[in-house]
Amino acid sequence: GHTLSPLRGLGFTLAAANRHAEAVPYLDRALLISHRTFGLFHEDQQSILKQLANSLTLTGQPLVAERHVKYLMQVGERNYGEDDPRIVPLMCQVGDWHAEVGMFDVARRHYRDAIRLVEDKLGKKNVAVVLPLRQLAASYVKAFEFYAKGYIDPYTARTLEASPTLPRKENPRYIDGEGQRALQRALEIVQAQPEPPRDLLVQVLVDLGDWHQFRQDTKKAFTYYREAAQAYAQLAADDKKAMPDPFAFPVRVYFPVPSVIARGNRMLPDQSEDAFVEFEFTVTADGTVENPTVTDSNTHQRHIT
Repeated sequence: GHTLSPLRGLGFTLAAANRHAEAVPYLDRALLISHRTFGLFHEDQQSILKQLANSLTLTGQPLVAERHVKYLMQVGERNYGEDDPRIVPLMCQVGDWHAEVGMFDVARRHYRDAIRLVEDKLGKKNVAVVLPLRQLAASYVKAFEFYAKGYIDPYTARTLEASPTLPRKENPRYIDGEGQRALQRALEIVQAQPEPPRDLLVQVLVDLGDWHQFRQDTKKAFTYYREAAQAYAQLAADDKKAMPDPFAFPVRVYFPVPSVIARGNRMLPDQSEDAFVEFEFTVTADGTVENPTVTDSNTHQRHIT
């Protein structure tokens, strides 16, 4: 038991440094010790299971990762019960993992099940339904970007040996409206609370702004961004410390993937090689870029220019 914390800490540290292959053995060992010390269904192992699944996925082992994701859900159900709203965050985490590997239909089933669970147990206006509503909306943006990059479902690719397929042609203006309806409902629920949680209000307003910005509807996006900025300004000082200003740094909401990158992403790992170009440049006070200079590269000059 004394080695659990160091192993877990080392695994998390390596994962945070994007050294996932090195992190997996430490996380595996920490999970084994956790089971021997506290039992198979102790809830403190949830953070280990989540990180282990993430690291395994990023090292090309989605089938092994999926077993840990399913076990994460079983731990929650054993501790709280299958119909307890306290498992809703876990249901969303499981959905998030499926979305990350491109299994969007499975992910949305988890989000919708979580929504129904809150509605059945706590009511349709309960604030606990906001999380799965937000994640349901986010899954549509992830799916668009996933396919636009030329990726295929890695689970299918590894289990069925599927060949990479061309990305489907989509216009972000016509992204599925279920996501927008989910966010609108989330906003209405937050605003309907006797004392609306302002931090959550800010997050939902930013989500709606990002949604419309993704759809290239800048006018509507700014409407929600302005409301979010006003709500953030009204947060107490302690709340601002816990929640960084969402507008302090620019965030890329949507950027069309260049066709050459999409073609490369459709290739299997042994059919492609990485190239890089390093730049140095100055960003002025108004956000424009000046004096770009190439400092290093391993590709052809025509790719740089």
